[in-house]
Amino acid sequence: MKKELISILEISQLELTDRDILENVNSNYINYLIELSKSGRRNSFMELCKLNIDMVYPMVLRLAADLILARQLTIDIFISAWDNLKHHRADVPFHEWLKGITVYMTLEELRTKERKKKIDKLLKEKGEKIKPKQPGSKNKLESMIFNLEQSRRVIVVLHDMEGYSCQEISDFLGETSCKKINESLKVTRRELMAKMK
Repeated sequence: MKKELISILEISQLELTDRDILENVNSNYINYLIELSKSGRRNSFMELCKLNIDMVYPMVLRLAADLILARQLTIDIFISAWDNLKHHRADVPFHEWLKGITVYMTLEELRTKERKKKIDKLLKEKGEKIKPKQPGSKNKLESMIFNLEQSRRVIVVLHDMEGYSCQEISDFLGETSCKKINESLKVTRRELMAKMK
């Protein structure tokens, strides 16, 4: 499955723009693919991956701001979704369920840095530099967001780009209050606006 996911990542024309592809796909078809996937049909799950890769990868990349880490995390997110598909409830849209897994796993990685340590170890063994491979973007605002300090970037991405409420972000981050999140958003937005001029 990992090789198939890598090829989906490579084939997909990933631009860091929001796409409404999931809204255009018939929900009956998605539900059909989910049921086939739950019965063990990997090809059906790969189709679900193709339909959702343009949502998952950009979100992970924006949160992690590291190309290599984002690729690995995206693969791991889809593998986790496959492993936990039996827990998907029919009353929750698949892309929302997958989005929850994406946010949880990405934030967990940013806290623990487990994958990052493994990637750095592999790069070191290969004799390559350990510096994170920064994503490039033609979009000036997105480039500035990639360069934000991690906690500020996470808050901006989750709130302004992914539409999570301050309370939801507070729940994700644990000890961060809604007041601190709102303060961070105000300061970060002000700085980004000043740099855009």
